[in-house]
Amino acid sequence: MSFDALFAPSAVGGRTLPNRIVAAPRFLRLSPEAMRAWFARRPGAGMCIVPGAAPHFTGKVESADPVLGEAYLEDFRAVAETIHASGARAVLQLSHAGAAADHPFALAASPMWNPQTKRRAHRAPVLGLPAIFHAYGRSAYLAVKEAGYDGVEIDGGGLSLPNTFFSGVINKRRDGWGRDRTRFGVELVERVRSYLGPTPILAFRLSLMDFDPEGPAWHEILTYAHALETAGVNCFSFALGIRRGEIPVQSAMTPPGTWIPVMEQFANELKSPVIFSGPLPAPEDLHELLVRRPGALVEVDRETTADPAWCAHVRADEPVRPCMRCAGGCPVHRPDEGLPACPSDPAAFIPDWEKPRAFASGKDVIVVGGGPAGMSAARAARLRGARVRLIEKRAQLGGGLLAAAKLPGQEGWAKLARDMAEELERLGVEVTTGVQVDAEWMIRKRVDAHVILAVGARPVIPDIPGIDGPNVLTYEDLMTDGVPVGRRVAVLGDTYAGRAVSAMLIAPNGNISREAWLRAWGIGSPVRHPGGMLGFVPHIELPMRSVTLISDRPGGVGAQILNTPRAYELQWLRMNGVQTVDDARFDSIDPYAIRIRVGEDSKEQHILRVDHIVLAMGCEPKKELANALRALAIPFEGVDSQTTPQNAWRASWALRNGFEAAMRLPD
Repeated sequence: MSFDALFAPSAVGGRTLPNRIVAAPRFLRLSPEAMRAWFARRPGAGMCIVPGAAPHFTGKVESADPVLGEAYLEDFRAVAETIHASGARAVLQLSHAGAAADHPFALAASPMWNPQTKRRAHRAPVLGLPAIFHAYGRSAYLAVKEAGYDGVEIDGGGLSLPNTFFSGVINKRRDGWGRDRTRFGVELVERVRSYLGPTPILAFRLSLMDFDPEGPAWHEILTYAHALETAGVNCFSFALGIRRGEIPVQSAMTPPGTWIPVMEQFANELKSPVIFSGPLPAPEDLHELLVRRPGALVEVDRETTADPAWCAHVRADEPVRPCMRCAGGCPVHRPDEGLPACPSDPAAFIPDWEKPRAFASGKDVIVVGGGPAGMSAARAARLRGARVRLIEKRAQLGGGLLAAAKLPGQEGWAKLARDMAEELERLGVEVTTGVQVDAEWMIRKRVDAHVILAVGARPVIPDIPGIDGPNVLTYEDLMTDGVPVGRRVAVLGDTYAGRAVSAMLIAPNGNISREAWLRAWGIGSPVRHPGGMLGFVPHIELPMRSVTLISDRPGGVGAQILNTPRAYELQWLRMNGVQTVDDARFDSIDPYAIRIRVGEDSKEQHILRVDHIVLAMGCEPKKELANALRALAIPFEGVDSQTTPQNAWRASWALRNGFEAAMRLPD
């Protein structure tokens, strides 16, 4: 199929873009060198929006972040040059973090508490606003006139300072900045345009829906947009929601193209180009959208993270590597390191490892375990030039990827497993399935090969009377082996696996439609409902099972993901009738029920009548082969659940961990 509409030139302001694909600003906290490498590895877009420029010290995300000025100009100039070298236009995003700032100087239109940063944003003083406007204008001038950018984008979504003034949810002021909530944004744009001149691109990222009944009405949004357009904006992009995590805006649960009809309604009312954003539908649907909307653009975000050659693959009508839409964005597994991980492309955030170092001489590598960690390790070792054998005890490769594919909206993991298996075959990796590796096999087959163990973990079996009954299953039985369960189920364990199993048990047959998904979350058209919220109890079809999620820890089920971008996972379980019990003590299990006590000193016993009990209280590494190899003095490297069993069933971690293990092999 031809995608001429995607790759046709398009005019924005006084600039012409080579095509209609926009690379979204991804706030990844990369160094300047890593940022250049990031864009160099992802050519093909018509315009790239560069993140990370705070115009004022109060707008930094964290205290240590830089403020755009002469000191950092060379770094930003180098990024622009890298983007221009690929033929794209470079736009720098000016982002004042507002109430999302994690430092003592956070500002908002009105004082507010941010549960994610655990800080209170101060009321922006009237006397300080001219300095902020000046800082925006000077930053825009430096970006375009000194650093060579083609324009700037003002971030006006979420908890950014401009949106705290426009949103009725936050702005409770009674002065002129509260009576006219458009005033801040309009005066800001006028100041920035006065510094830029008439021709550079000036885009504005507008909050289209706050997901709050007190959010702006549709006529207020359009009035604001027209005023911004008059003040100098010549392109609009979109943000959704003011609180991260409450609504899964871009999760695997969100049907592709969910927000495009709303964006089309907005585009109908304005002359300036709009940038449609995701989760995006298939390239074929994007092409049809742009045929209908000759002046519009599309914003690729996680697509080019998962597949750096996404633009080239779409242009050539070749398959693209899928994005898994990880909950809360690309996951950060090492907070001290700060770098996210991408399951589809483990090298995405590690510039030094994007081009694997070849081994100095031929090396033989045996990888035991054909799950995500093992497949990733085998691929990386082969790319480094090793002769690789991959041994898997099951009949097919995939392991945890195939298990994850059974979760609602996560079918893409199965495709990723197939794609990886096909790539291993193309690379020449010798794959053997249906073989259980033990110490004797290693003695006979290993020779001088380097061994990587990726044999995974097993569920923890707690010491509860009746635990060996036929109605007791493990999460592995359900997610890997597909064992059927009854209509009443108790899931033991407030863990990643426990919540995943609960979500799978309540999932409807087949994919949920866009309309049903929006109704479930109480989202309506912002044309009729302020903030995009229906304002009544959401409608959800009755789930096929009754599920109780039981934790033996105090503090509430899901406490570790509350106030995070993944909070909606727990909300979805509760919306679908999953009952939760925390601080439980398990007394016994019989064929018809589980008996528990709630609270450390409680003597009152509760009987839960259930058909099945699913154990998801954690996992422990499979150590038998590792212990045998140690006894034989055979060196090996353990990866994934062998070293970090707490991350079992987190496929993104497993893929990254296996990749790193192969990269650590000595030359």
